[in-house]
Amino acid sequence: MTRFGMISTLVGNALLVACSPTPASDIDDQANHLMALARDNPVDASAATWRDKGTMLCRPKSKNMCTPSGCMTGPVNIRLEVTPSSGAYRRCGPEGCDQYSAAVSYSGLWTTLALPENSLMLRLTGSGSFMEVAAIGDTVLVYHGVCSAK
Repeated sequence: MTRFGMISTLVGNALLVACSPTPASDIDDQANHLMALARDNPVDASAATWRDKGTMLCRPKSKNMCTPSGCMTGPVNIRLEVTPSSGAYRRCGPEGCDQYSAAVSYSGLWTTLALPENSLMLRLTGSGSFMEVAAIGDTVLVYHGVCSAK
């Protein structure tokens, strides 16, 4: 049996929704992962979380690609360099790097770097776990991974 996991976020005035087929047995694993994130990040994120950390190198471990016809995993072909204290956001792929200045906000354990004009958002915990959501046309890419000091 397969259930569909759903990730949604508000980017600008548009709601991005990413679905990925999730085996029913993995639903408990996802819940346990979220509880572990909360346990490993007992203090809510704030500007102080990032004050002395500088630039973080973020390496995705997984990629889901979702289109109107469904979702599938794909090859990881990017790396990110982010500076949460300033909002500097560098996204590098096979064709080179693009640099942006993201809006930074905090909610619970998450620090969010958002680029609504580019349909791009990264959510990062103080322990370095991250999720990036990028919309390109009718395709939504969802990356998960870990960031560490550069």
